[in-house]
Amino acid sequence: MSGIPAVSTWDGLDATGYTRYLNGVRSNLVNDEVCQLGHNSKVVCGIRVTNVEFDHAGVLTTVGVQKDGATAARGGDSGGPVITINHPDSRELNEIIRGGWSDRPSWVVWVAFAIKLNPS
Repeated sequence: MSGIPAVSTWDGLDATGYTRYLNGVRSNLVNDEVCQLGHNSKVVCGIRVTNVEFDHAGVLTTVGVQKDGATAARGGDSGGPVITINHPDSRELNEIIRGGWSDRPSWVVWVAFAIKLNPS
């Protein structure tokens, strides 16, 4: 993903991908609807935040569940951004994917981090 400006994120289903401008950063709230942009899953939207202070193996995380019961994340998605689509041409960065449960594929967890967007 070299060449993508620091204030953008990859956001595409096609092999070459495309970018969207990041217009803000914030932590999620219960009932927010987010997308995750994992390496293997690509773009998965329709994830509803169910818990924002869940202890996942000793790490305070946010939990989301895919509304339609489909798989929310796959192995290899960890480290990908969790975003809110708050504008057709830009995105709000929320947190980073941490993992999930093999027996509950529609669930995914992510962690908060300290980040500041550089002005464009």
